[in-house]
Amino acid sequence: MSSRVASAQAAIAALRGLLARAGTVSSLLAVQDQINAEEANLEALLSQQRALSHATSYGTVSVLLVSRRPPPAGHPVKITGGFAGGLAAGWHALRQLASWLLTGIGAVLPFTAFVAAAIFLGFRGRRWLARRRSGPAQPAD
Repeated sequence: MSSRVASAQAAIAALRGLLARAGTVSSLLAVQDQINAEEANLEALLSQQRALSHATSYGTVSVLLVSRRPPPAGHPVKITGGFAGGLAAGWHALRQLASWLLTGIGAVLPFTAFVAAAIFLGFRGRRWLARRRSGPAQPAD
């Protein structure tokens, strides 16, 4: 758009140069009519440029963010009747119990190392204090 405006301005400048060199009244009027037409074209281009600039400056952008649904947490256990249903329910309960027990052991295990070290140091310190209070052993005669 700006290149069209620049070329229209250059055309008007060239026509004004011709206007200064026109010798007859009819050529003056023809050049003046051409200048008026080019100026009207230039005004239309500038108006269009302002409108487009305004439209792009204040344009509204709408964004719709869509996320995927999370996968289901687990497969539900379908329990049927009879021996096979009871066996499936028992197996599911055993797996659930093992999961809870292993989770509990995993949660307690880091603390057991500190507790064991504290108990060991407590017994060693108690033996050391007991030897120190009893004093040095007397040599036998």
